Amino acid sequence: MANNFNSIIAETDRIFNCNSLSKVRKNRNVNGRVAISNYLRNNSNMTFHQISNILKKNHSSIIHYIKMHERFYAYDKQYKSNYDNLIESYPKPSNEQDQCIFIMKEKTTIDLQLYYGELMQMKENTSDFFELKRIAKKMKAIEILLNIDFI
Repeated sequence: MANNFNSIIAETDRIFNCNSLSKVRKNRNVNGRVAISNYLRNNSNMTFHQISNILKKNHSSIIHYIKMHERFYAYDKQYKSNYDNLIESYPKPSNEQDQCIFIMKEKTTIDLQLYYGELMQMKENTSDFFELKRIAKKMKAIEILLNIDFI
C-alpha cells in the first residue's frame, strides 16, 4: 500500500511540478500537498492523522489543506486543471473492494503481462498435453484479470 501512496505522490509531483514532501512552502509544493490530502481523504478511508503521517505534516495541516482545496479548485484554474489530471490518473474506487483491486492491479499489471508472455513462449515450446492445458488455464486467468483477449 505504501507503494501506491508513493506512486500517487510521484504523479502529483509530476503534474504539479512540485516536491510534495519538501518542507519548503513554495506555492507549487503546497498545492501538491493540498491535492494529495484531498485525494486521499476523499478516495480512501484514511484519517487526517494517517494522511499527515504520509506527508510528514501535523494532522491540523491536513484539515487546513482540505479547506484550501475547496477554494483553490473553485478559483485557481491551473490548480483545477492539475487536480483534474490527477483524478484522471487515479480514478476514485467505488467501494472498499474496488479500492483493494485498484491498489493490487496497479502493482501487478506489469508482472502479469510479463508472465503472460512467458506462458506464450512455454506454450510454443512444449508438446505435453497436460502442460498445455495448465498453461492455457493460467493464460485464461490472466486474460480475465487484465480484461484482455489475446487469443
